[in-house]
Amino acid sequence: MLQLTKATHHQSSFVSLLGTCQILPALLKISTFPLLPSFSHSLIWMTGKNLSRSVECGESGPARCEKCGGYVNPWCTWIAGGTKWKCNLCAHETLVASDYFSALDANFNRLDYSERPELQKGTVDFVVSQSSDYWASNPPPHLTLTSFADPTQSDVARIPQTIRYIFALDVSHTSILSGFLTSTYVALRTILYGRFSEDGSEVVQESLPPGCSIALVTFDEAVHLYDLSPNQTTPRQLVIPDVDEPFLPLPPSALFVDPHQSRAVIESLFDILQQRQATLLPSSASRSCLGSALRTSLAALVYTGGHVISFVCTLPTLGPGGLVPLEHSNRDETLDDKKSYLPRDIEWNNLGEACADAGVCI
Repeated sequence: MLQLTKATHHQSSFVSLLGTCQILPALLKISTFPLLPSFSHSLIWMTGKNLSRSVECGESGPARCEKCGGYVNPWCTWIAGGTKWKCNLCAHETLVASDYFSALDANFNRLDYSERPELQKGTVDFVVSQSSDYWASNPPPHLTLTSFADPTQSDVARIPQTIRYIFALDVSHTSILSGFLTSTYVALRTILYGRFSEDGSEVVQESLPPGCSIALVTFDEAVHLYDLSPNQTTPRQLVIPDVDEPFLPLPPSALFVDPHQSRAVIESLFDILQQRQATLLPSSASRSCLGSALRTSLAALVYTGGHVISFVCTLPTLGPGGLVPLEHSNRDETLDDKKSYLPRDIEWNNLGEACADAGVCI
């Protein structure tokens, strides 16, 4: 059993996912309950305050294993008079930098042990330098084929910056007439700006972190991008009719805006889209190109990474990953029926791998 002591971990930094457990071995074997601990690298979400320590390591950054990249921690051992340390993960011996050296006492502990939180606590925050060693690498060049950006940037490390969000909204016939799109606007307004009661008190706080930027994408039979610059009264729409080979018609910097600076333009777009409901015919077909919208969003985030939040109401039938509705059956489920839950188009597997390479979450 893994034992965690208060000497290295705060008692609130981990919690068991199983509240109670059977004592008798026979009952424990029959129940087969999983006993899993949940760890938090930061204690803010558990305790409401950050109990971890910040460690300044200078320009050279924190000490790391030359072989596996593991950070120095309370379980590594110091050898050769303090000139080397042995990694507890891979047992590799790494030389100690001159600015991090300290002599050892009779128990082979560093003399500055009491001044080093990273050697006492299992939860610390390392303050790293601006070195590109800690920057993420850009994705492989094949992901830049549909991007407006320069493919030569694929060899450049990413400069840390605030996160970018793309909200992809389903504006198909079914989405509008069912009220799904209206509910999406309500949820999106709450995410961006919070929700207030009639007396002006805040009921729900805005959910996005400060300093972030957002972009809006809508899709039905085509993909629509929007210029939400705050220096205009109404948004400018760009339509991508070729859903089989989607592309990014503008550089990403022209699509992302500060949600507060462009609030009037964003809410104007919501009002314009809601007015489409009055012009729809009851017999209008409902088709969706979700795969094309996600491919376009990936192209906009390929060099920065980010988060795509999609609101989907209609089965995607057009463009990459287009699907055909399954035939319903009243017979009992068999082993062959489980194939229905597997991806029916390899495009969705490829899209997931491409997003993982680019650091994009959907």
